Amino acid sequence: MSKLSFRQANASRKAEQQAPEGRIKVIIADDEPEVHTVTRFVLKDFRYQGKKIEFLSAYSGAEAKQLLQEHPDASLILLDIVMERDNAGLEVAEFIRKELDNEFIRIVVRTGQPGTVSEEAVIEKYDINDYKEKTELTDRKLRAAMSMALRSHSDLISIDSFRTALEHEVEARTTELRESNAALSRLSGDLMRARDEAEAALRFKSSFLANMSHEIRTPLNTIIGMTQLALRNEPDQKQCDYLNKISASGEHLLGVIDDILDFSKIEAGKLILENSNFDLDQIRQTLVNLVAWKAADKRLAVVFDFAPDIPPRLCGDALRLNQILINYINNAIKFTEQGEIVVRARKLHEQEDSVLLRFEVRDTGIGISDEQKKTLFQPFQQADTSTSRRYGGTGLGLVISKRLAGLFGGEVGVDSEPGRGSCFWLTARLGKAELPPAAAPGGGDHAHQVTGNHAVAALQGARILLAEDHPFNQQVAIEFLESAGATVCSANNGEEALDLLRKGEFDCVLMDAQMPVMDGLEATRMIRADAILRHLPVIAMTANASGEERDRCLAAGMDDFISKPFKPANLYTTLAQWVRTRR
Repeated sequence: MSKLSFRQANASRKAEQQAPEGRIKVIIADDEPEVHTVTRFVLKDFRYQGKKIEFLSAYSGAEAKQLLQEHPDASLILLDIVMERDNAGLEVAEFIRKELDNEFIRIVVRTGQPGTVSEEAVIEKYDINDYKEKTELTDRKLRAAMSMALRSHSDLISIDSFRTALEHEVEARTTELRESNAALSRLSGDLMRARDEAEAALRFKSSFLANMSHEIRTPLNTIIGMTQLALRNEPDQKQCDYLNKISASGEHLLGVIDDILDFSKIEAGKLILENSNFDLDQIRQTLVNLVAWKAADKRLAVVFDFAPDIPPRLCGDALRLNQILINYINNAIKFTEQGEIVVRARKLHEQEDSVLLRFEVRDTGIGISDEQKKTLFQPFQQADTSTSRRYGGTGLGLVISKRLAGLFGGEVGVDSEPGRGSCFWLTARLGKAELPPAAAPGGGDHAHQVTGNHAVAALQGARILLAEDHPFNQQVAIEFLESAGATVCSANNGEEALDLLRKGEFDCVLMDAQMPVMDGLEATRMIRADAILRHLPVIAMTANASGEERDRCLAAGMDDFISKPFKPANLYTTLAQWVRTRR
């Protein structure tokens, strides 16, 4: 019988002890019948924990072994050593501990003859709990020995019950932990799959938007470019009106595309502010150039009020700061029919290396109610649906402004009442930059920049290779460049561009990035690997206007970047810098 069987038997025994009729089983193993009779007589009134004793008699070692197997729940055995053999009792003890693997039953040796093994050896080798000579075992001592043995047995049962309960608890907790770990593992796997799917969807979305942007910008470059070329040919008043409206619509569509791309970048956490020095007056001048004509069309005055205590030289992302202010001003123009628009800048707080500025754009337009304010600065939201129908717009401008202001370490907000105009504001923390040294004749902070008429003059006689696979966009670029006095040679892909470069001399290459046969990136890498061509300026001109595309172009070895649709002034200025350096 296994140890588990004895534990189960003792558990049953313990249950019996708790019942009123429960008895404690004690085996008397002795070959002398008188010992059985005397023991039963002496202990007839003995109780342990209120329970009576049930005596089982064995007159030999063999009978004792039989009883032990039949009564695994016996608590105690009073064991003689010398029975049918000199060491029969010791064989029984060994049988109990080794063959039955019963560690619970208490063994009290009562012997008249010590046998062949010493008392110390018996106790140590056979795990005997008590050793008594029959001659010294009086009634009182027998009762005491019984009580001590049964208490030891009871303690063992209690310990074993506690151990069993603890094992069950540990097993249950282990099972719970294993199940929890399995659930966590499944959840972790589900989360990782969800994360991977979300990242894949985000990559697909970004790739899709970039491709769609490229596909829309490519024909837009033709539409806007051809319109600007047509306006140069002195159309009549009606034709001029048509062309201006086509151009404005193209610019509006371009702005929508840029808003969607910016919002996608912000959502993906990929929009990072640049950190470069700029003059505060440059901000004002850029705003004047970009919005003054729109205000003039509606006979609105635009007033700039920049506080004189603002440091004139700042450090940050001037392009993104302008983007917020342009969005505010365009909205002000859109929703204002008469009056003026005031663009104000104030210093809120200045530290040793930075300054916190507050910009405001105040108009005299239709205003916004408190209820309508709740939907502002949320994606795809305007003050109400009628506003969207009447004035148009994607509803992305303000949410982009809010996210950009957050990147500047600032906030956005609006103060407005219906019919009394609105004041949209933002705060932005900008770095303080040192003023540049006084510009020497022909040098200074902008020594390498060429603007306005100087840019067009710098292109006179310049030899430019245009690598562009779209025939309409080839025509647009060629006509703008030739109108500035440049000589232009075109290639339909990177392979043709390399062939032309090896046959002729050029001052600069305008390289589209996406072309068949060989794209612009690979062609640029081959140019940089050519000992003769490696110093030739290569400028990217691509319909993919993302920062990632710009980085890829520069990493491939291109010197500068122009996005399509391009503005003629930007095309001339950028080319003039590199052509002048080359020549």
